[in-house]
Amino acid sequence: MAAAAASTLVDLEEARASFQNVVVLFGRELYPGLTWRSAAGVRSGDLARLVGKDGEASASYLEVLEHEPPSKWTGRARIGLARLLL
Repeated sequence: MAAAAASTLVDLEEARASFQNVVVLFGRELYPGLTWRSAAGVRSGDLARLVGKDGEASASYLEVLEHEPPSKWTGRARIGLARLLL
């Protein structure tokens, strides 16, 4: 909701921080099958791209691709990373 309602770069950064918190708070050791973590990683990458932080976006997408189980979110991470590379 915060990302959809964002009207400034600060709002986008705050929404991105919320997504990053999900990744940190729900680590894969304790929650191995949690799809929210993958979703949060991809959304964090999407928001990083929007604010011009391509390196951080790439890192978010790669984290999902390399460490999360295959899902629709890993597919979205591939697309996000491909867009950055193009």
